[in-house]
Amino acid sequence: MKKNTLLKLVLMLVIAVTLTVAVSAAGFTKTNTYADGTFDDVKSTSWYAKEVASAYELGFMNGKAEGQFAPDGNVTVAEAITMASRVHAIYNGNEIAKVEGKWYDMYVQYALANGIIAEGQYENFDRNIMRYEMAVMFADSMPASYFEAKNDVKAIPDVNEDEVYHDKLMMLYKAGVVMGSTEYGDFLATNSIKRSETAAIINRVALPENRQFKTLKEYGDREQAVFLIDDFEMEKSVRSVRYLASGWDYENTALEGRDLTGSTSNALADNSSENFVAIHRPITVQTSGVVKVDTVFDTNSDSGARVYFSDSNGNILFELVSSNGKLFAIGEGKVDTGFASINGKNFLYIELDLDAKKAKVVLNSKELGVFGMSSKASDLAKMSFATTKEDELLLAIQQVHMYVNYDVMDTFRLDSEGSVPYGWDADNAVIGIFSSDNCVKISDNGTAVKTFDAVSGKFVYETQVLIPESQIVSLSLKNGSKIAAKVDAKDNNFFENGVADRAFSSNVWQLVRIEGDTDKDTATIKINGKKVAVVPFTENAVTSIEISAIG
Repeated sequence: MKKNTLLKLVLMLVIAVTLTVAVSAAGFTKTNTYADGTFDDVKSTSWYAKEVASAYELGFMNGKAEGQFAPDGNVTVAEAITMASRVHAIYNGNEIAKVEGKWYDMYVQYALANGIIAEGQYENFDRNIMRYEMAVMFADSMPASYFEAKNDVKAIPDVNEDEVYHDKLMMLYKAGVVMGSTEYGDFLATNSIKRSETAAIINRVALPENRQFKTLKEYGDREQAVFLIDDFEMEKSVRSVRYLASGWDYENTALEGRDLTGSTSNALADNSSENFVAIHRPITVQTSGVVKVDTVFDTNSDSGARVYFSDSNGNILFELVSSNGKLFAIGEGKVDTGFASINGKNFLYIELDLDAKKAKVVLNSKELGVFGMSSKASDLAKMSFATTKEDELLLAIQQVHMYVNYDVMDTFRLDSEGSVPYGWDADNAVIGIFSSDNCVKISDNGTAVKTFDAVSGKFVYETQVLIPESQIVSLSLKNGSKIAAKVDAKDNNFFENGVADRAFSSNVWQLVRIEGDTDKDTATIKINGKKVAVVPFTENAVTSIEISAIG
C-alpha cells in the first residue's frame, strides 16, 4: 500500500480585495478596543480570533465593512506593502510621506526607500500576493536581530533550499513567526494568503511574545512533494535594466544580447551563426524517481531551439532540439519525434523517469512519445534553454516549473486555447471548464476526469473552484467507478453526504480541501481553510478526480 502520498490539484485565479490598515505613531501599543462581536464574521472559537483582535487593537488591520473582517479574503501586493511599511515606520519612529497618485503609492515609495521591496520587483500591485512574497516582505520590514531563533527547524518540506527566499523564510520559521500549514511545516509558498493568516503573521512580526514555539513532525520515509523550480515570471526590470529570474545563469558565447548595462533577459537573442545563447538553472540533485517539468516558451523560428537537462558532471541526460522544421529527442541517440517544431508559442510538459531512464514528452497537449535518456548521465542536476550555434533566432522563456512526488499537480497553464489539458478526459459539454489563464472555471455542463496510480494512506486533495449562480457542481475522489469521498455544491451551499455545512457566494473562488486517510477510513473536509465535516472514506484507495457540473 502506498503511504503518505501528497495528492494536490491547484487551480488559481488572482482576485482583487481591499484591506484597510491603521497605524499608531506611538509604537506597538494598543490604539483600538476589541470585544467579542466587533466583527460578525469572526467567531470567538475560530483559531484566528485572538490574532484578529490583536491586529485590530494594535491598529494594523481594520474591517472590510461595517462589522465585517472578511477573514477568508485574500491580500493584494499593495495591501501587503502597506502593512509592511507601517510596521517598519512604527518600529523606527518614521513618518510615511504622502505622495500624489494611487492610494498605495506613498507606501510603495516608503518601501522602496527603506529596502522592504526592490525597484521593479512588482509590476502588478493589484494581484494577490503569494505567501512567500509576504513572508519575505515582513522579514525585510524589521532588522534580522529582531527575529531571534526559538525553534529548531531543520528544513521546510516544500521549499527547496536553493530558492532565493529560503533563508529568510527559514529565519521566520526558527523565530516562530510562521510555522507552515501542516504538522510537517509545509509552507505552500506560491499560494495566496488570507486576511486571517496575515493577521497572525503581522502580530508575530511586531510582538515577539506572540511567536510560536513549536516542534514540527519529520517526514521520515515519506516522499517529499516539492518544487525544484517554480518560476511564474522569468525576468524582472530594475531601473530599466532587465534581469533573469533568481537562480538562472546567463551565457552568451558571442556577448550579443547583453548591453552595456549588463542586462540579461529571458529572451535569448541569437544573432550569430557561429555562437549560441543559453540560460541554466542548477537544482537540488535528483538521482531517482520521476521529475516532472512544465514550461512555456516562444520562438520565432522552427529551427535552433534547445531544451536540455544535465547531470552533476555536465553530461546531457536528455535534450529536445528543433532543426529545419522537425523536433528531435536526444538521449542515447538522436530520434526524430515525427512532429514538426513550432514557430510561436510552445507549451511543453516532460516526465523524466530517472530509474527507467525514459522521458515522456508532451507538446501543446499532444503526446510526442517516450524516449530513452543517456546512460552516461548519473543524475539530474541542471535544466537549460539554449540556441544552437548554427541558427539565428529569438527564444523567449515565459514560465518554468519542475517538481517531484506530486501525483497530481495541475494549474492548467500548459494548454493551448480551446484544448483539454493533457491527462484529463472531458466531454465536449464541459470544455469550458478549462482556461489557458492558470485557472479552472466551471462554465458549462459535463464531466472532466483525471486518472492516476492508486493513492492510499494519508493524502491531500485541494482545488479552487469558481461556481456560477444556479450551477450544481460535484468534486469527487473515486476508486475506479466507486466514489470514495465527494463534496457537492448547489444553491450557494456545500454539501457532504447530503448535509449542507458551508454557505458560499456564487462567482467567488472557493478553496476545497479533502484530507483522506484510508487507514482510518475518514476524510476531513475543509472549505476555505475551515474544517466543516469529517466523513467516511469508503474505499481503500483513490485512483481519479472527477469534476462534474449540471445546470
